[in-house]
Amino acid sequence: MFDPVRKGYKQRAYTEDGRQLVVETLAVRPKLFLIEDFCSAAEADALVAASAGLLEPSGTLRNEGVIRVSEHAWLDHAKAGDAAFDLSRRVAAVARLPPSMVHGSEPVQTARYEPGGHYYLHLDTGRNHGVGRYLTLTLYLNDVDAGGETSFPLADDGSVSFTDGDAEEDDVATMPMGWRDGDPAAPDGEPWDLSREASCRRNVWVRPRKGRAVLWYNHEPISNPDPAKWTELGPLDRYALHGGCDVRAPDTKWIATVWINPPGWAPGSLTKARKKRRVATASGARGASRASFRREHR
Repeated sequence: MFDPVRKGYKQRAYTEDGRQLVVETLAVRPKLFLIEDFCSAAEADALVAASAGLLEPSGTLRNEGVIRVSEHAWLDHAKAGDAAFDLSRRVAAVARLPPSMVHGSEPVQTARYEPGGHYYLHLDTGRNHGVGRYLTLTLYLNDVDAGGETSFPLADDGSVSFTDGDAEEDDVATMPMGWRDGDPAAPDGEPWDLSREASCRRNVWVRPRKGRAVLWYNHEPISNPDPAKWTELGPLDRYALHGGCDVRAPDTKWIATVWINPPGWAPGSLTKARKKRRVATASGARGASRASFRREHR
């Protein structure tokens, strides 16, 4: 993991071709970082073009079409020469992880948010999601001037407290006390609803700018880790709660997200789903069973 040190701290990272990038700390908890110029305009355009014809309505485990309003595509990042392959190699280099770890993770997901599109507050990982995601990197593929920010309203907020319970098993335990749906004590009404600007701009938010990336760790480090079990995930970091704010007309937002799963952590259903489907590649081939992957692992 990158050591955040303190908010505003800057450190170096290097791409697969030796280009130097600046990794700036946006928050200490969660470990949250901003990386400008992560990719070129041409690379961003290639990812958008690769998604053409592959988009399908996004969903979540419940309340489809309400919690998340967008379209997405899955791009295979294991095929050399494709735009998604180049992206995953860069993520591996910058995150200082073996390329095989990234290529063995979930496919790259691109997403398009039209005006009114958003994604309410959520966590990317946990047993209740059916998949473990050690790290998330979201790359912005275009400029958005009206809305569309990625919001981390709990970042470095020492005033919040959480309900008792296992956050990896109980969604209620992932939200701070007083922030649940319909709770009259919730600050500013319904803070989980990122279609509201007051909810969006709390603590840390990132504006979409073409080529910019935001990286964060979804789990806390393991204290005194067992070297024989280095693939274990630490406790869920509930401060990593995040979401996408409403995109306002006339803008559209495009992003690409890379999730990194520890080797051997992904559940057997994920492996079976991969065997049953042909993931869409960045050359334009359509995956045969992406819908089943979405239902099981969104």
